[in-house]
Amino acid sequence: MALANDLTSVRTQTVRVTIANANDLARRREVYERFLRAYRDVIDFMYAEAKAIEAFAKYAQISTTMAQTVRDRFYPKAMLQLDEVKGSTT
Repeated sequence: MALANDLTSVRTQTVRVTIANANDLARRREVYERFLRAYRDVIDFMYAEAKAIEAFAKYAQISTTMAQTVRDRFYPKAMLQLDEVKGSTT
């Protein structure tokens, strides 16, 4: 079995982005800043707390072992970073 992260060309590209309407961002910037702080906090929690694995396992109705595997193999923390867009634009 191969994962997308096994390919250097994919591993070094941004595959998810969060986009905001420019007018709404200008009008409600503090809301977006709170959202991003909360999002970062959740990501940090997901990788620092055993409770996160337990919560994910319960939500997904899978074992904690499987939840840990899914998080670590399919959603490595580096893939969830919010501050850079990386990779080719072609």
